[in-house]
Amino acid sequence: MATSSTSSSSSSITGIVSGIDYRSLVDQIISAEGAPATRLRNQKTAINDKLTQYATYRTLLAAVQSAVKGLQDGSAFDGVSASTSALAGSRALATASAGTTATPGTYEVGVTKLARSQKLGSTTIGSLGTALGLAGSFTLNGATVTVGASDTLTSLRDKINAANSGAAASKVTASILQVDSTHYRLVLTSDETGAAGMTFSDTGGGVPAALGFTNGANVIQAGAVLVSGLDAQFSVDGVAMTRTSNTVTDAIQGVTLTLTGEEVGAVTGVTVARAGDQAIKAAQSFADAWNKLVDFVKAQTTPPKDGAKAAALYSEGLLRTVSSTLSRTLLQGVTGVSADLATAGLAGLSLGQDGKLSLNTTKFEAAFRTRLSDLRSLFAQVGTATDARVSYITSGAKTAAGTYAVDITAAATQALLAGTGFSGTYADDGTADTMTVTDVLSGVATSVSLTNGMTTTDIVNALNSAFATTTKHSVAAGNALFGDPAGTVAATAATTFSALTQAGGASFNVQNGESVDYIGKRGDGSTFSGKFTITNAATTTLGELASQVQLAYGTSATVSVSGGRIVVTDATARTSVLDLTLTANNEGGGALAFGTSSVLATGRPAVQLTATDVGGQVQVNSAIYGSTAGFTLAYTGGGADGTAQLGLAAGTYKGTDVAGTIGGYAATGSGQTLVGGTGTAVEGLTLSYNGTATGSLGSTTVTLGTGALMQRALDLWLTGSTGTLSVKESTLTARAKALEERALLIDDRLARRKESLLKQYAAMETALGKLQTASQSVTALLNAQSSDNG
Repeated sequence: MATSSTSSSSSSITGIVSGIDYRSLVDQIISAEGAPATRLRNQKTAINDKLTQYATYRTLLAAVQSAVKGLQDGSAFDGVSASTSALAGSRALATASAGTTATPGTYEVGVTKLARSQKLGSTTIGSLGTALGLAGSFTLNGATVTVGASDTLTSLRDKINAANSGAAASKVTASILQVDSTHYRLVLTSDETGAAGMTFSDTGGGVPAALGFTNGANVIQAGAVLVSGLDAQFSVDGVAMTRTSNTVTDAIQGVTLTLTGEEVGAVTGVTVARAGDQAIKAAQSFADAWNKLVDFVKAQTTPPKDGAKAAALYSEGLLRTVSSTLSRTLLQGVTGVSADLATAGLAGLSLGQDGKLSLNTTKFEAAFRTRLSDLRSLFAQVGTATDARVSYITSGAKTAAGTYAVDITAAATQALLAGTGFSGTYADDGTADTMTVTDVLSGVATSVSLTNGMTTTDIVNALNSAFATTTKHSVAAGNALFGDPAGTVAATAATTFSALTQAGGASFNVQNGESVDYIGKRGDGSTFSGKFTITNAATTTLGELASQVQLAYGTSATVSVSGGRIVVTDATARTSVLDLTLTANNEGGGALAFGTSSVLATGRPAVQLTATDVGGQVQVNSAIYGSTAGFTLAYTGGGADGTAQLGLAAGTYKGTDVAGTIGGYAATGSGQTLVGGTGTAVEGLTLSYNGTATGSLGSTTVTLGTGALMQRALDLWLTGSTGTLSVKESTLTARAKALEERALLIDDRLARRKESLLKQYAAMETALGKLQTASQSVTALLNAQSSDNG
């Protein structure tokens, strides 16, 4: 007899009672009803394929944008080269290289003496490995060398070479010269050329004199000089010059001369010329990037063959729009340049029928060599002004091409204060008055004392001297350390840590392995930190700590030991935040303490102010134009205040900014600079006006070359989230997301539908099972009755 098994779970239906595979049937129903979700996901896949190809397209467009930049900003045309040739004499005496600031021209160079390095030799020493018996320290070009009694000639050489490292390197190399089988000399060679040579300073022990280098008074002995240091002696166009090095960077602007020979009467010609290699390379890079873009667009927009699938971006009109715009930009003539060089094709950058670019290097180089200004205007964004007092500085991405009238309503001025009524001689009591002038821009205050009897000239000179005064910021560790048992002799760079004492002689008891933490701040505000380990307190010196800290400062400051303190001095006279904190950790039980750092000198630059004598009156003015520059004048009376007689009232004085319009549009002045207003055709156009007259000052013309126009078009498509391509990608991404959300809704509905169908079939199967059971019971009963009746 057939049986069936049912369950409350729809997943347990077997179809045994009905004989129907209900699960397969339900799956077919759901699959048929799920076709819309499949279509939605196919659409999403197609969109993702588009996004992938758009990412590639963006990369190719960005490559074109990067390649055209050098042509657009003009930097591709700034290449210069320098060459030398022998005009007289046996050979060229120099080589030359040129930077972007070099100006084309020819020069005549003569070299009579090459710079040489100084070389010194010690007295003869009989052994390499025998202790010299010398003890003490000396500085060599400022670097400290400490010598012990056990040092040999070899170890002394090594110590001197060790001092030739780091930020405070001695720039002296030591070697040993073997005179014969039993005699040696220590040879010192300056790493740098020049007549100045090396300098010694004996800081204790008389080592340099004992070695025969000096006379005991830090003066180099004539007998120690193996080779004298020399400055280079040469001339440029007949002007005699000397330099400490054979590499000369400041004789011809933008040109580096390397002097290679010396010959009286010889003349070396130096030719500085524009070099087209850089421009040709930039043009070729642009063509290569363009052609890669063309290949991609062609692959995406070519109709598919019969039965084949179209490329992901085949139906995207954006590609055709971009290609059309870029090609039109490349082919169109540039206004404001010569007609025979008004298109890229006329300069040798031609667009073929296949849409690809080719570069005729011969034609391009010829244009570079003979028409550089026109070639630059063809590609770059440039400007010119008709009035000599107006200078074109730059223009922005939103500046429209065109010619714009320049009208000045007010010229920029400098802060100015002119005295009146001064007799010419300051009359006061015996206590000086003080005048303090503070520069508004830098905040630097300068003060002068006004004493009885000072003349106008005296006051002007005192003010100018104060304005020109510069100071390098300097800080020092707070505690002075001593290097003798009595605690009376200030420690030096050569003092070992075990020898350090406090004032009065108490030892710091520094132990091997103890460390010092240092935290510093450079003058520009950048910070650093580190740890110095005292490996051996008996040999590690205070100068070694200074040297490690020096490495952290680099060239921004100098670190030294002075008066028993670590002193740091900024390398530049400026407003500075230079600082140093030294903390002894005393891990082994030592008591070393450096104290809180203090400022020895406050850094300050020269201020851009000038005092003059105008008709016997004192006048003070700022060298900088505009409302942000100026000065504040204040007085401090001493005794009877006589400052009023100068006719210079206390207060703040500032200049004014240039004011005017460009092309009739509003412009903003800052000092002598006038900038076109936002939202106008001259937005970002920046001019400088150095005159004093007002009214019409001619016009300024802005020319947008091919490179500039292309850069703007590419910016429109690529820039940030607002670029056309970004908007397109965002739209596609949003659409793909929406399609997936719709498909998920269908999936959810079908899941519920499937569950409902399965439950219905389960109920039917259960009902059929019950009917089958009832039928079997009736049949059994009938069969029983029939058997009884028989």
